[in-house]
Amino acid sequence: KQRLIGEASYLVGGSFNFKHYLTNKINKSVLVIPFSIFNKDNINKTNNKFTFVVPGTIDLKRKDLSLIRDAMYLFSKNDLSKFKLILLGRPISEDDNTFVKNWKSDMSDSLIYYSEFIDDNEFNMVLKNADIIMGVLNINFQNKYGNQEIYGLTKDTGIEAHAIAYAKPLFVNYDYQVDVYLDSTTIKFKNINDCYEKMEDLINRNIKLDYKESMLNSCNYALNNLTVTLKGNL
Repeated sequence: KQRLIGEASYLVGGSFNFKHYLTNKINKSVLVIPFSIFNKDNINKTNNKFTFVVPGTIDLKRKDLSLIRDAMYLFSKNDLSKFKLILLGRPISEDDNTFVKNWKSDMSDSLIYYSEFIDDNEFNMVLKNADIIMGVLNINFQNKYGNQEIYGLTKDTGIEAHAIAYAKPLFVNYDYQVDVYLDSTTIKFKNINDCYEKMEDLINRNIKLDYKESMLNSCNYALNNLTVTLKGNL
């Protein structure tokens, strides 16, 4: 990696946080190109039943999904009927599969998950119909090679890319450092009770989500704006 970085003319990252981090570490130009770019065709109206979407595989090593699960257990049966939470990804391991099957049996229709690969049309439809994109990342991640990563700073995440592509607000754990251009439309929770209380406020529309602001934030990642930025750095 060090050799490749030394020989590179430019480096490319998926977020502005990643760019700022690298710029302070190395004397190279860093460009921003997210793996999913904002597209106005992805904009859709929200639903009557509030919908939380957690994109990405069900992987308890990367995501503390037990926090969201325990927050959902605090809702009454009547309140559970007012919303749905969709885990937009399949379980990685048998332990992950057991975890989500047990969770589903308790939550019934309020929880949706996929046991197999999700086709592009289904994936796109779910994200377009989401009210908010939710995540609960274990920010300090160590991969199988022993490399330490920090989600949101040294490692990009899918939740931000999907928030950008579909112009959706984010709802994430407090210690996750969201990208600078998404901060104004991000809600954070500190613990199980805080997650429950904010989910309740969102479901009852006591927290107003500004989708126009989300679209403005996503426009920082629109192809025409990224092209201007790229030309200015090349």
